[in-house]
Amino acid sequence: MVSDGTYNEYVTVTNTGVSGNPIIFQAINADSVSMQGFFVFRKDFIEIRGFEITNTPSANHAIVLDSSQGSKVINNYIHNTTGTNPVTGAGIYLAGSHRVIIDSNTIMYTSASSIRFNTGSRLSNWVTISNNTMSYSGYLTGGASIMGGNGNYMLIENNDMSHAADFVFMFGDYNVVRNNKFHDVTALEFNNGPHIDGVQSYGRHILVEGNYMYNVAETGGNVHFALFADAFTTDNYHCVIRHNTVNGIDGGFLIIQGNFEDAKLYNNTVVKTNRNTGAFSTTIGFAQASDSSSTFNNLFHTAVGVGNELYFYHTVALPGAQVDYNLAWSSVCQTTCTGWNNGNIIPTGTDANGIYNVDPNFTVYTDDANFLNDDFNLNSSSVAINSGTSLTNVKVTDAGTGLILKVDDADFFQYGTTIVNADWIAIGNVLNIVQIDSIDYTSNTIILVNTVTRTANDKVWLFKNSSGEQVLYGTAPDIGAYEYGSVTGLTDVTKSETDFLLYPNPTSGIITLQLSKATQGELTIYNSIGSVIYQEFIKNETAKIDLGGQNSGIYFITFETNKGITTKKAVVFK
Repeated sequence: MVSDGTYNEYVTVTNTGVSGNPIIFQAINADSVSMQGFFVFRKDFIEIRGFEITNTPSANHAIVLDSSQGSKVINNYIHNTTGTNPVTGAGIYLAGSHRVIIDSNTIMYTSASSIRFNTGSRLSNWVTISNNTMSYSGYLTGGASIMGGNGNYMLIENNDMSHAADFVFMFGDYNVVRNNKFHDVTALEFNNGPHIDGVQSYGRHILVEGNYMYNVAETGGNVHFALFADAFTTDNYHCVIRHNTVNGIDGGFLIIQGNFEDAKLYNNTVVKTNRNTGAFSTTIGFAQASDSSSTFNNLFHTAVGVGNELYFYHTVALPGAQVDYNLAWSSVCQTTCTGWNNGNIIPTGTDANGIYNVDPNFTVYTDDANFLNDDFNLNSSSVAINSGTSLTNVKVTDAGTGLILKVDDADFFQYGTTIVNADWIAIGNVLNIVQIDSIDYTSNTIILVNTVTRTANDKVWLFKNSSGEQVLYGTAPDIGAYEYGSVTGLTDVTKSETDFLLYPNPTSGIITLQLSKATQGELTIYNSIGSVIYQEFIKNETAKIDLGGQNSGIYFITFETNKGITTKKAVVFK
């Protein structure tokens, strides 16, 4: 345990822990111990908890985990590293370190990425990055990605990322990016004209699920929620992109480059893309051939591309592509909107069952800059309800009962790979459900946890996602990311009954709290040692709070109603 105080020291860890008996560096009072950083080299099971880490020497990263196994970095406040280029000065740097947990940290104003991985051959595998707040990466160097990952079996979930020149940039296979927020980048925030992606991946078997990207601007329109490519490394293929929400970006939803194959896009809600009609402003684009791609059950609202198409652009033939059962609507072109703008060949049967120029009828759609006011759940009269399609079918040769299921295309599903829950599927009807145990994608064979009975050509749907949440109700899937009639609903990363928006955050004085749903409740602010410094019963949708008299550091703001309680971090920075 480390006592309160400021220590102008960059600690090199000299001892190693073991499984079940880690070495723990912990501040007695969170964020009341300030120091310059930690260097962990070939030391295992090291835990770093509760420190403020700042003014890191320019040649170093705030925390280095090099060849470390089983270590944890939890609940630290890392800020103002002083590196002079995008390579030095990361918040946390990993090289050849496995089974690491990085959780509940605030990382901001780093001269390199908030979290940076070795970009060479020293992969870091089975790394979990969760519940962190990360912003202003590359603030001294013209902008950097929030996270540059290089490893396999990474789980990146429930993080809040903002104010950066890129969000998640990763190499490696079997990685999962789910339930994160990517948000709030202004057009002139970085001076190098960044190409901003929510997720940019060069790998195989990638799951991108339940994320929310909003209010991301760039002067050339070069913003995308996701970019997958067969570049830098060869033979990259297979991604599943599902149940994500995009709301207000200067660019498109997805770009596929370099012959990346087997991209599966389904049940996403995409709103207000292409706000800047630059060269990259197309909602979905295939720059090179992408064999066996599928685009099903997606909802596109006011997402018009460079050729007045509602949602799709491609410049090459797409062998084996399937595009159907999508809904597209825009007030911009109204009845003149088309689905495709292409430079070559439209796949046979493209969107034969698609719904064009029909308002999906969201619960709340504001078309303004207050993104937390939007609610993209469907009203009961929405044409999108039960208008989606199944994802694949049982092979004609596989009728019967058993644990081994053969389908036409298994690439729509994932089997957990030890880091998340495997999918549940429904076969033939929505009551005949079973969890997946494993998948052989080459032979389209799914091994099931329990035996099920099926007939030839039975429809197959996704029933539960990687978080174990039910996503199928009614007789068929809805179009979009929000299934009508859900009891628990999809993981709604936009808001809960007690959610609120804080801005500006960080602040040097006045901070505004804006409620998303509730109109009144109890507001309480705690300092880093748990003492109450402010309390008020709020009766309006917004409240302004003056934190100018408080010291620099992290504060915890809670808002409580009879519906529950939400706590968020606020940073005072002077």
